[in-house]
Amino acid sequence: MNVYLRFDDFVLGLPDLPSDRPLRRLQDLWVAWKPLIAEGYIPLATYEDDAGPVCWDIRKPDGDHDYAVVWFDHELLVHDELPSREQLEGWAVPLFPSFRDMLSPLASSHDS
Repeated sequence: MNVYLRFDDFVLGLPDLPSDRPLRRLQDLWVAWKPLIAEGYIPLATYEDDAGPVCWDIRKPDGDHDYAVVWFDHELLVHDELPSREQLEGWAVPLFPSFRDMLSPLASSHDS
């Protein structure tokens, strides 16, 4: 199963869910972006045309135990040295203040 979330200005692709190993693509995403995880960014999707990982920023929870959703341009992440949290914060493009906010427009568009 392939899931693409379409927003006004961009598309996010959730990891494929093959029936024989539904979490394989998510695991692949986590392995590919392991340095991000070490700095508190958990990949959950890819930005349109595989332009980079879309992540939760788990080091900055909101009051409801939810996390901001950010995107990293993959071209910034292809370096020999591992980026620091400070570098990553400068490269993180905010998409949504929380995962709930990310899903809210999708839910309301199906209600109407």
